[in-house]
Amino acid sequence: MADKIYRIVTLVMLACIGLLMWIAFHYYGKSVAQADSLATAMQQKKEAEFITKSQALSVGIFNQIAGATLDVQKANVSASQNRQVIIKTVL
Repeated sequence: MADKIYRIVTLVMLACIGLLMWIAFHYYGKSVAQADSLATAMQQKKEAEFITKSQALSVGIFNQIAGATLDVQKANVSASQNRQVIIKTVL
């Protein structure tokens, strides 16, 4: 009788250990998958931030070029008007 009880207790303990091992490996696999997806998301975030910063820098440079071009155009118009006045006065 005691032999049967020991066998049942041993089987129950083995079943518990097996269940605990299954649970541990199951959740370990999920945590590894989440860590991989988190690493991928962080890399994508860094790439997106780099692209955004690059675009902002490009827009700033283009705005500086456009501003300089407008200043030169205004100076040319002013100089042209002065020349037109001189030419009209001479004629």
